[in-house]
Amino acid sequence: MKQIVRICTLAFLCGIGQSYAQWSTDPAVNTPVSTIAGAQHPCIVSDGAGGAIIAWQDIRDGLHTDIYAQRIDSGGVVRWATGGLPISMASNNQTLPTITGDGAGGAIIAWQDTRSITNNDIYAQRNNPQGVVQWATDGIPISTAPNNQSSPSITGDGTNGAIITWQDTRSDTSDVYAQRVNSLGVVQWTPNGVPISTAANDQLTPTIAGSHDTMKHAGRA
Repeated sequence: MKQIVRICTLAFLCGIGQSYAQWSTDPAVNTPVSTIAGAQHPCIVSDGAGGAIIAWQDIRDGLHTDIYAQRIDSGGVVRWATGGLPISMASNNQTLPTITGDGAGGAIIAWQDTRSITNNDIYAQRNNPQGVVQWATDGIPISTAPNNQSSPSITGDGTNGAIITWQDTRSDTSDVYAQRVNSLGVVQWTPNGVPISTAANDQLTPTIAGSHDTMKHAGRA
């Protein structure tokens, strides 16, 4: 089934008025971000200038899932490559992207990654407002610990980097770990992440929110 990434324009129109012709005013049509064949499943963050950056998992080749992104400005005009900017096209599958603003008009995206074949790992990439990726091709490793790291969640750290948290089975049960990465793509804490919760039984599907001076972690135990 083909799925198309579109933005519902109501929230944007409430904030910027209706003087921008590129925004569709028809709620049944909306404004297209990617109409490439295959399924796209998006997440979104403000670009800090009245527009947004959207990231999504994308199976346009019909075989493997990759991560793409697009910026749409305050006038409803897409700013990057037609069909989206490739964030990671590594081997196997990249899924479940999560996105935060980098505080400089760009974004940092984290995702679940099976390029190692045997396990899920966590990778991330930063792109600037012009749609140029800033870190290593196909992203930098956030955690490649044994077993599976999955279900990432991300927030900005207030200094152009990010804090990422995820569900982790390196100890055979499911725990919650986190890692901070700076603006240059260098991890700041213990390699492969620091434990947030290693309580008995399982800790699942963490989420994270930040306000620069306060970070909150939550999970389902």
